[in-house]
Amino acid sequence: MDLSTKLTVLSILGAIIGLVSLAISQLWRANVEIEGRTRLRMTPAGWVLLAISLVGFAGTIASEVVRKQMETDDERASTLKEARLLDATQPLSALSLRLQFVNADASLRKRMSDGRDRIKENEESSQGGTPSEPFEEVEFKEAFSPLLHYVARLGPLASDDLIDGKQVDKESLVVLIPLDESRNAFLTFAHVGAGVGWSGREHKPTDPPSRLDSPPGVFESPGTNAGSTIYEIRWTLDPAALSRAIQRVDSSVPSTGRLPKTLRIAIFYDIGDLPFDRNTFTKTRAYGLWSDEETTTAGIPFKNQLSEAELTLAINGAPEPAYRYRLRALQRKTLQDEYDDELDAHCTILVFEMQ
Repeated sequence: MDLSTKLTVLSILGAIIGLVSLAISQLWRANVEIEGRTRLRMTPAGWVLLAISLVGFAGTIASEVVRKQMETDDERASTLKEARLLDATQPLSALSLRLQFVNADASLRKRMSDGRDRIKENEESSQGGTPSEPFEEVEFKEAFSPLLHYVARLGPLASDDLIDGKQVDKESLVVLIPLDESRNAFLTFAHVGAGVGWSGREHKPTDPPSRLDSPPGVFESPGTNAGSTIYEIRWTLDPAALSRAIQRVDSSVPSTGRLPKTLRIAIFYDIGDLPFDRNTFTKTRAYGLWSDEETTTAGIPFKNQLSEAELTLAINGAPEPAYRYRLRALQRKTLQDEYDDELDAHCTILVFEMQ
């Protein structure tokens, strides 16, 4: 038993002894004779003192509980601070990401259910371990892509078939996550069709699709409310996968395990042209992409569709202490170059705050 626990026990025992002593003293001081018999009873003043003692006793117990909780919180905060300082000195070698939210939209539930059926059909078509379509392609097309596109297209004016008269690619998807305050390192996932153009060059019809690494996994479970579903995206990157998924502005600056307090996830969709050089996402033509400028940023209500949205990141294979974030804002970005000309793509940014 540590000193803090001993102090708590002694304080409570002292309060109990004081309360009992007061009750006994008031009882024995209240000798009065009634109808020739001696009976013990509390005087009105005794009842008042007893009530005051009970309030004091309750206050003592409550103060000890609060003090103990404060000590526990301080100890936890100190441990977390030490862990974060240690993270800042360790290179980032592995990463596990989990994004979770609750949704009751019947249309999304049906789309995800249909996707599961198609994934199962593709798995059952496998002969000798070779399916009719690659497993990862079908999982991307029927699970990850529909879920991310649903999130990206929330709110008004969220989707277009044409941008500036150009047909857009509605299946392509690019996800970017800055992993530090200076936005030097970006976690990237891209699935870009052959018809999408890139900044600085014209695409050719023969350009192959751009696909970086395997898609994250999508999982579903029933929510606590009737008709609701918990959707979860998990992406576990070992050192080899992480090295392929991270791009850096300055490759000489290594990534550490310290993540930003405000973490943003940018989703590019309905793409005509991407404001990046081919497969290079560290520099963009989109002016103010990561800022909150009102001229290029519109807030989107999300509480109903992305209820209890949380993001958890664990670094270097250690499940604790993990970085935990809560979704604070959903933003629709108007992509413009430095001359205020609009770019041919849509972008939604999820803004998470560390808890």
